[in-house]
Amino acid sequence: MQTFNGSFLPSVVVGNGGIELSGSGMTRMLSVPTRSALNIFNKIAIRETNLATDALGLYSFLKVGTDKKARVASVKPGQHLLRARTNGCAWSPSGKVRLNTDVFDTCPVEYMGEECPDAFWGDCLEGIFGTVNNNDVRNLQANAETQTFLQLLLDAVYTGLGNSFSALYNFGNSTLITNSDTNGLYLNNGTAPEDWANYKAQQMDSGTCAGIISQLDGLKSQGVPQFALSIASSDISATGDYTGDIQDLIAQLEKNAKPVLKSMIKNGYRTGTRYVRPILLLTEALFRALEDFLISTGANAGVSWDYQLMREDPKMSPMPGVLKYKGMYVVRWDEVSTFDSITGVESHRATIVAPGGFGMAYDVDSIPLSQFDGFGLVVTQQLAAPFLGKMYMHTTFRWGAAIVDSDYIVSASTILNASTRAVINP
Repeated sequence: MQTFNGSFLPSVVVGNGGIELSGSGMTRMLSVPTRSALNIFNKIAIRETNLATDALGLYSFLKVGTDKKARVASVKPGQHLLRARTNGCAWSPSGKVRLNTDVFDTCPVEYMGEECPDAFWGDCLEGIFGTVNNNDVRNLQANAETQTFLQLLLDAVYTGLGNSFSALYNFGNSTLITNSDTNGLYLNNGTAPEDWANYKAQQMDSGTCAGIISQLDGLKSQGVPQFALSIASSDISATGDYTGDIQDLIAQLEKNAKPVLKSMIKNGYRTGTRYVRPILLLTEALFRALEDFLISTGANAGVSWDYQLMREDPKMSPMPGVLKYKGMYVVRWDEVSTFDSITGVESHRATIVAPGGFGMAYDVDSIPLSQFDGFGLVVTQQLAAPFLGKMYMHTTFRWGAAIVDSDYIVSASTILNASTRAVINP
């Protein structure tokens, strides 16, 4: 679920200098008492889903070992263990309990940024800088007001880092990016060439690690049965709406699932004292189609009716972007919409995955807490010559994405050229 970074709250005055934070429309405003009554507008930014909150248990968080690899182990019970009783002392064991261990690579990435306070001098922000010692004119930690401004600045950096990690984790080394680059599809949505170059560098030149959705596409291209299902392009309208039977599509997913996942979908499974079921991920058009179906069925929609119309349910907190269908939580796959808006493709995806089915490896302690806390970002401001206040920002960490066990995932998709409506094969 995407959220917004910013504030619609009433004005708040902080510090002794009369600095004012206020919200107006789709902007957050920082007012400082300079001669020119300067107003700084911080546009409210979209934050991608905070993967680390993992409210529905979709992800397994994996530590990176000293060999820079992550490992996933799974235990499968023995099957067909019984035999006819033997005579005498004959010993003939049968069946095995299987321990499967998968190893996957992680990739190092880093962020290097710098900010020079030149833009804050003179008639701009100098009025709130260095109120005691004029040598502090470039010091972003000189007083309460400048510290508030620094927090505002770093918050924007944190948002950018969190969104960048989301893009890598989902679509790192996606063949669809190569297709968009080769055919100029990104121009369909007005993505600027400079922005595209930066996006491509992040997604395709940050190591060999593939994002989780990139891996789903790879398994489909390999013909792995539970990933090979396609959504009929004839069921997609010219405006991108899904016009097919959404119930039938979900039923096809269930039918195509491996027996163990099929049983989980039907019956759930016990974890502790409660039963849980797999999670259904739907891209925007499919999610809307399910919403329309649930609304049209009225009272039979149960908890989903409350989600759609009331945004609340007596059993749990409100969760925008989440429905419930046959006991499964249905999550709108917002990350795919973001990808489409950049690349110029139109993705339609439906995936059922057991909780914990998507593995996320990392070696930064902040990731389990929040991907919007800076990933261990170190910020240094050099006040002495020759730096004269330049601020340096840096962090580096390893990441990786893994399908924990392909038996516990089933997926269907179709990708279109958003302009020509032609089908694209990832």
